[in-house]
Amino acid sequence: MVSPIVGVVLLAMAAIAGYGYVDTNRRINAIDSRETVSLWQATPGPIAVEGTIAVADVDPIRTPLTGEEAVFVDWEREENPHGEDEGMTTTGQRAVDFGIEDDRGEIRIRPKTPDAVTVSSGARTTEYVHDVDVIDADLREQLEAFDTDSRDTDGWYQQSSAKIAHGLRREDGDMRFIQEALTPGDDCYVVGEAKRDADGELVIETGGDGPFVLSNMGAESLAEHYEGNQTLLLLIVVGLVVAAGYVFAMAAGVI
Repeated sequence: MVSPIVGVVLLAMAAIAGYGYVDTNRRINAIDSRETVSLWQATPGPIAVEGTIAVADVDPIRTPLTGEEAVFVDWEREENPHGEDEGMTTTGQRAVDFGIEDDRGEIRIRPKTPDAVTVSSGARTTEYVHDVDVIDADLREQLEAFDTDSRDTDGWYQQSSAKIAHGLRREDGDMRFIQEALTPGDDCYVVGEAKRDADGELVIETGGDGPFVLSNMGAESLAEHYEGNQTLLLLIVVGLVVAAGYVFAMAAGVI
């Protein structure tokens, strides 16, 4: 007989997916409800702006794979060095305060949480290494230095490790590196709450009222991206709830 605990776990997973659905809906509504204004028109309050990423306020981040200057980077390293069924995946994010500008103005951006940033696939770099024993020395040095620097930065940093399931075993190589980055010169779209800081400068940062969204995608493309995610999350919620109901019915002996 199936334990009802399995059904409880499925419902908990559905609740998590449901939260993601609601949060994504908030972002879509924020994008749809806020007209994008020129930077010189920016005022305190809910706002949507777009421009070009300028240099970082402090020393920029160096991306681990390409060595580029960046204001945001998300990286992932998957390992299976001995060709075994299990491996390790490690992820991390870093960001620094920066500005975006157009031909008539500039505004400061302070991203502080990783889930607020959405990067297009065009800003992604992937590198496979088939034999970690002969991994390029420069790449190894960059990655090791980046790991160390990440723990000392004033920006936010997150790391997690987990076993890779047998069914997800990679065939492309023993190690895979992925980075997504926003760099000076990239287009940037931001939705958030603009406020005056202690120096009277207008800034947009996380922690204000409403969602904070930062991306190198335009408003229309970003909304379509979120809508696709929202549809997927809804299907996941429905599937998990149905599965939970089936488990409870089996546990009760109904079926």
